[in-house]
Amino acid sequence: MAVIHSRYAEELDIETLAREAGVSRTKLGELFAELIGEPPMRYCGRWRMRVAANMLRDGKQNASNVAYSVGFNSEAAFTRAFKREYGEPPATWRRRVEDDAKKRVELAQTGLPQQVVRYARAEDGTRLAFSIMGRGHRW
Repeated sequence: MAVIHSRYAEELDIETLAREAGVSRTKLGELFAELIGEPPMRYCGRWRMRVAANMLRDGKQNASNVAYSVGFNSEAAFTRAFKREYGEPPATWRRRVEDDAKKRVELAQTGLPQQVVRYARAEDGTRLAFSIMGRGHRW
């Protein structure tokens, strides 16, 4: 795992990882599956995407620079891999994460939206209370 975590931008393969760990490819696969729950190369790919997502979240680099920083030879290949992992292209994901962060900051600064309590009476005379808060979600 240390090799994957430190050398994620390199073209790692199962042979290299097994040699670095001092075990056979089979043994490495078995140990990874037992301890991590997935094969080593899948973990390597997911780790690379996690590093890329953190770089995008930091906002210091654009998607193209991030792609090359995590070892992709093209932005298109990176975009496809990122979309497989996160369900949307890097630029869309970044905007959504930034918007979510802004909303959290605004909410922390302003608190919850004001709640308006309204009353109604049911046909049998029971008095009901309900509240209205916020504007709802716009699609």
